[in-house]
Amino acid sequence: MLHVPRSPFNVNVDKPSGDASKILVFGEGVKPNGIITGKQTYFDISTEHAGKGVPDVVILDPNGDRQSVPVKLRQINENVWRCEYSSNIVGLHSVNVFFNREHVPGSPFPVEVSPVCDPKKVKTSGRGLQPKGVRVDDKTCTFWIHTELAGEGIPEAKLIEPGGGTIPIHLKDLGSGKYEGKYVPTKIGRYVAMISYGGHEILNSPFQIQVGPKRFTGVRAYGPGLRGGMVNHPAKFMVDTNGETGALGFQIEGPGQSSIDCEDFGNMTCQVSYLPVASGDYYVHILAEDEDIEESPFFVKIEPHQPDVHPELVECNGRGLEAQDLVLNQPAEFLVDAHRAGTAPLQVEVMDEKGHSVPVDVDKKGLGAYKCSYKPKNHGRHSVIVSYGGVSTKKSPYRVQAPNPFNISKVSVNGPGVESGLLSTVPTKFVIDTRASGQGDQAVALSIQDDKGKAIPYHVQDNGDDTYSVEYTAPLPGKYQIRVLFDDDEIPQSPMSVIVQPHLDLSNVHVQGLEPIVTIARRQEFEVSWTSLRDNPSQHEFTLVSPSRKEITMEEIQRRDIFLDSPTEFQVEGIEDKQKLACIVLSPSGEKQEALATQDGNGQVVKVAFTPSEEGPHEVELLYDGLNVPGSPFMVNVTRGSDSSRVLAHGKGLQQAIVNEPNVFQIETKGAGTSGLGLTIEGPSEAVMTCMPDNRDGSCRVEYTPTAVGVYDIGITFGEKHIPGSPFKVPVVHSMAFENVRAYGNGLDNTKVREGVEQEFTIDASEAGPAPMSCEIKGLKEPPLVVDNRDGTFSVSYLPPIGSAGTDLTCNLKYNGKDIVNTPVHLKVKPKVEPDQVELSGEGISPKGILASLPASITIDTTNAGNGDLGVEVTGPDGRKRKVEIEDEADGKYKATFLPDDLGDYKHIQLDQQNYAESQKEGKNTLKWVKNIVRLLIVRMLELVLSLVELHLEKEMMWT
Repeated sequence: MLHVPRSPFNVNVDKPSGDASKILVFGEGVKPNGIITGKQTYFDISTEHAGKGVPDVVILDPNGDRQSVPVKLRQINENVWRCEYSSNIVGLHSVNVFFNREHVPGSPFPVEVSPVCDPKKVKTSGRGLQPKGVRVDDKTCTFWIHTELAGEGIPEAKLIEPGGGTIPIHLKDLGSGKYEGKYVPTKIGRYVAMISYGGHEILNSPFQIQVGPKRFTGVRAYGPGLRGGMVNHPAKFMVDTNGETGALGFQIEGPGQSSIDCEDFGNMTCQVSYLPVASGDYYVHILAEDEDIEESPFFVKIEPHQPDVHPELVECNGRGLEAQDLVLNQPAEFLVDAHRAGTAPLQVEVMDEKGHSVPVDVDKKGLGAYKCSYKPKNHGRHSVIVSYGGVSTKKSPYRVQAPNPFNISKVSVNGPGVESGLLSTVPTKFVIDTRASGQGDQAVALSIQDDKGKAIPYHVQDNGDDTYSVEYTAPLPGKYQIRVLFDDDEIPQSPMSVIVQPHLDLSNVHVQGLEPIVTIARRQEFEVSWTSLRDNPSQHEFTLVSPSRKEITMEEIQRRDIFLDSPTEFQVEGIEDKQKLACIVLSPSGEKQEALATQDGNGQVVKVAFTPSEEGPHEVELLYDGLNVPGSPFMVNVTRGSDSSRVLAHGKGLQQAIVNEPNVFQIETKGAGTSGLGLTIEGPSEAVMTCMPDNRDGSCRVEYTPTAVGVYDIGITFGEKHIPGSPFKVPVVHSMAFENVRAYGNGLDNTKVREGVEQEFTIDASEAGPAPMSCEIKGLKEPPLVVDNRDGTFSVSYLPPIGSAGTDLTCNLKYNGKDIVNTPVHLKVKPKVEPDQVELSGEGISPKGILASLPASITIDTTNAGNGDLGVEVTGPDGRKRKVEIEDEADGKYKATFLPDDLGDYKHIQLDQQNYAESQKEGKNTLKWVKNIVRLLIVRMLELVLSLVELHLEKEMMWT
């Protein structure tokens, strides 16, 4: 065998070529999120176990271009390479890592490159941003802003309170892109939280937060299930009702559905358990009488399942978990054994029956072994809760007792101050009776707070017999809470809630025409009216009436919208003081607008107007003398568009028209939005319609003149759609002879109208033809009663009330919209009785005199003296009343007859139980005339006797 030239050949045998599957890639540059445009990042490539070879990196931008993202690859030690790059393009990038031309594990890596600041990736959590559950003076309104994935920027938060005021929120930097915000609401109503990042609003901002009044409830909740937990492990918490009997409710909001179980322990407490099936943020609502209790909703962070943690294997034992006779301020101890449960944090909490936390000392004794100790501070039931890894252990909570030597259940509270019917600004009182309870170490203590938690002053008087009198005055209407403590423990009857009614009666307040849909630059109207504001309580009622005068409920109003830039106007009628009326409108952005109020000439009507300039929910707050009228604040939503169904057309010109005369009707588009108005008329003749320009109050005046009688169709469209009632069928007739209409009767006679006496008159239109008739009497609270007699006449009656004497009345009578001849009639109400208008006459007061012992008569004319019972009394010289016979001669005239049977002065005559001066004078004169006539008769008789004596003497002389 011969070797070829240069044979044998020397060959160097090396290790096998590199294995790409053994490559490890790690670092920020290959994470799915967190990369910011223009900011350099990197990742490392470990080749320690991959053998020989050189890595290579290719990065594709969202468009697939491999040239737009240059990379810098360098070896930083023997087995590690570092790749540095930056991208100016936003979007998903593909990071391809090769080793010996093969993809390494995980390659290509999807990497999202975000803007320098991406507010859309900011997340929030915490009960402080929840739409419900937050209350006035709530100290737990906390929320967190998570900016870890949103790039570089500065978060900002502000809170807009009811009324438009802005409350800045200080954000605390917790590190790692997490910030904490806190606030304490001080007003009831809708708050708006606006959160921005890098100068731009984040996702879901603004946040709408409805803050309710401070909640007075003894219901308390505690336990690990209200703080955190672990997926697929029951999250448990305790609820203590503290004697309240209202219905409880539970709601769990979170990334996954959770079943809820409730176990009633039968001693006013229960244990609630729910099973979270997904990790994330949960909100637990605990409701008492459908209202969130204090601190509800609770923010709960559920962590992913940890297979090496077993809370169910934790063992607990000791007197501190079992005793029913714990001693105050003495240690109660127990042991916790968690050596088989894995590694996780242990948490122990002890709560007394008042919901107060009791300090616990936890001493670690060895691997998984702990000694726990606590000292009860108050009498009563205690709950010991042991959790491991945020999950309750298998027998937790443990129930123990610290007995109370005093029978606090025997303390009672009674009196008007804790009952219904209370009025603001009116003092009230109640009594605390401790006689049956035994004597505690400390005196009785109490607190009275309003619905905002503000303390109300009170005065306590020790009655010296183990009872105490408490007096207080509620300054404003609302809900108040009274707490009573005996020997530092709250009595079972406490807390007591009382409702205080306003000292002003607002039950007659009515809002009419408050359009919940308003349009930009268009006026809307609603009316608020009341007849009186009295100092007595009543149940408030609230009625809203649409422009079509259809009565609707507040719920219907709040489900509807109003249109953008449409001026909204409403009227307040019959108020006592305009200065006490206030209306504030809060827009979605928090802009506060005070509505403009103007008063009419007679001061009886106030018009309030505002124009919404933003889309979204608005809050209209209407107050009188600082009190919200029933239903206030009103929520209305502002949107763009128009609605022809809200256009109202009215007027005589749409009911009946007169041929060859201008006929008029009105169109009101208030609250209907902005759109084109269309008018058409069809009938026996052509009729040109003219529409006066809109004066920006949402109304216009339409006039037309038909030249032939018959039925006309008048069409009115808004936004090319017919309005309600369109087309209108209008009969056109010849002009009516309204000048033939007459009104007559005592009710229109200025001399006959008296207080307390029903007045009547007649309207005769029998010769004028059929037409609408109206009757209005200004000056009366009650409208007149009008009865159609069906023969062309109308009977009208009205009653001036007692006490209205001197009141001016104006009677307006219209027929077919025109004043009846000789109207309006101006009247002045006379008193019911006017004795000084009584007129006397007759022989009984004749200056010629009357004869004694003969009946004397007086004619009494009461025609102009009003309506009253006539009484006539005559008293003789001996002080005895003489019989008087009265005869009714009709038409207000009477004849009084009496017999003057004795000589002397007759004292007086009394008419209608009132001393009537003129009658008295005339009566005395009459009696004086009687006296003179008697004297004259005596003289005549003496003369007659003398004549007879003389005659007798003469006869005697003749005989002699």
